[in-house]
Amino acid sequence: VLGAADGSTNKRVHNVTFFTECVDPVAGNIEVEVTNHSAVVNWTDPGNHERCGILYQVQLIPGTSKKIIQNEIILRPPFDLQNLKPDTQYNVTVIARKNGTEELFVISNVFSTLPN
Repeated sequence: VLGAADGSTNKRVHNVTFFTECVDPVAGNIEVEVTNHSAVVNWTDPGNHERCGILYQVQLIPGTSKKIIQNEIILRPPFDLQNLKPDTQYNVTVIARKNGTEELFVISNVFSTLPN
């Protein structure tokens, strides 16, 4: 057995297993950057990977309507909202889900697009 400079022996490691803890996202603020026809929605994300089973559902409702006009599932922020009407109020909601069903948080923000 050969020794290293620090006195340890050089041996091969055959199997190593790493466990990384999945951190559930927590509710924070939604930030929305708007133009007259689009908006970029961003929120705090702990950087979970798909293996943790975290997905975000983004819903968009215009004005005081109850009708969802956009409903998307994404892996991580930010999210681009396109083809919006100028000078219009919208409500964007982000729902964090674990394994597709369990709700971890729901956060919303009301914003208005810029006029033409």
